[in-house]
Amino acid sequence: MDNEVAMSSARRLSPSPGQITARSAEIEGQVVTVSPLIRGCVDHVLVVENQLVEKGALLVELDHREVDRKIAASSAEFDAALLGSASEQAPARAGGPQDPAASFERVRRSRARNGYLLARLWRLNAEVPAPVDGRVIGIAARPGELVGIAQPLVTLLQSDELWIVATFDRGALERIRAGQRASVHAAGAMFTARIDSIAPADGQALLEFVESAVEPGAVLRPGAPAAVIVDTRGPLVGKPLSALT
Repeated sequence: MDNEVAMSSARRLSPSPGQITARSAEIEGQVVTVSPLIRGCVDHVLVVENQLVEKGALLVELDHREVDRKIAASSAEFDAALLGSASEQAPARAGGPQDPAASFERVRRSRARNGYLLARLWRLNAEVPAPVDGRVIGIAARPGELVGIAQPLVTLLQSDELWIVATFDRGALERIRAGQRASVHAAGAMFTARIDSIAPADGQALLEFVESAVEPGAVLRPGAPAAVIVDTRGPLVGKPLSALT
């Protein structure tokens, strides 16, 4: 249905001689889904849709109050084990039997240390950061919601970059060249693009957005249909960047 709407828009554009209309086109981009490494209850959602974020920025924070208490308790236990070990330590006799009290203290100290490190790791994983630079295009997390490991919480458009893949009739594709200017109509807006590369075997061309007053990532989403008209008469725009394979 969406493709039909997009193509209807393309037909209403009434391309003139020297212009080629794509049979179909779709907005594409690299989407990254961010999930937690632990189970927990969502405490704070720190971003909103369309927000630009940098790699490492905090997106969601899980409730960590119980973990904080465990950190404090395990830290105190570890400190006590270290103090007890220092006060009760005595030189062992050469070749003598191992002191049971010293062995117990070593086990106690090791368990306290492991408990503290585990609690610190759990606290670290209560924070869900952005793995890449990008734009927030979806938020599934809600404060107070219990979430599981690997459950999608936030969706990012990596690097805030979008492109278009358009399909043309075989005969029309022979008239298309890298660098030609095109107009892209999607989500009720028009954008300027250029042909970046062509894949004759697939009947497709890859286009990149150029000279846009509005950032495409702010209004468009990967998977959205588009109407594309290529102008074969004007000068080439820029240089081809890559080959579509």
